[in-house]
Amino acid sequence: MRDCLLAAGGLWYDLLFSKQWMALEHMSAAQASSTNPVWIWPFILTFLLNLLIAFVLAQVCIWRNANTAWRGAVVGAILWLGIVGPIVYTTYMYENAVGATICD
Repeated sequence: MRDCLLAAGGLWYDLLFSKQWMALEHMSAAQASSTNPVWIWPFILTFLLNLLIAFVLAQVCIWRNANTAWRGAVVGAILWLGIVGPIVYTTYMYENAVGATICD
């Protein structure tokens, strides 16, 4: 889902707001077209890593017998509190954005 939204956002901003964005960034069309040709690789890597995350989460759900919505939600909450939460909070701490919401 995240990858679909990423692609939709790219189309949205490329087709509708590319000129406004380039004006705000003080970038000419020549500068924009001379970007690095390997710009697609981070998107491909992100997609592959998201598949890895989905696979690992499925394995954890199988391992913990999370075969109902409630059990899946409990596994998700525990994983968020124990892994994702501390990583996000640490990132915010180093960005001096601790006062921001944790869902940003």
